[in-house]
Amino acid sequence: MDEFEKKLFDLIVQRTDTDVSQLEGFDENTPLFENDAGDGLCMNLDSVDALELNVLLYDEWGIELDLGEMTQFKTIKIIADYVRPYEEKRHG
Repeated sequence: MDEFEKKLFDLIVQRTDTDVSQLEGFDENTPLFENDAGDGLCMNLDSVDALELNVLLYDEWGIELDLGEMTQFKTIKIIADYVRPYEEKRHG
């Protein structure tokens, strides 16, 4: 993970109260939501966590999304790629 992806990961872990001890081997391409995981490693976020993620994006970057749009955010990398322009704009 690059620095921004790591920051985003840490924010998501904190916001969703995720136990990081269960995430050995997790990287920026690992699925976040349990329904996207198949049989592999996953962060095991659920619909309540999706709401928390939505609030996080609004609180940190002013990004307003409906829950339908949240389904596209399957990994840290996908979220980071979406949010990065907002971060760059915020820090000029």
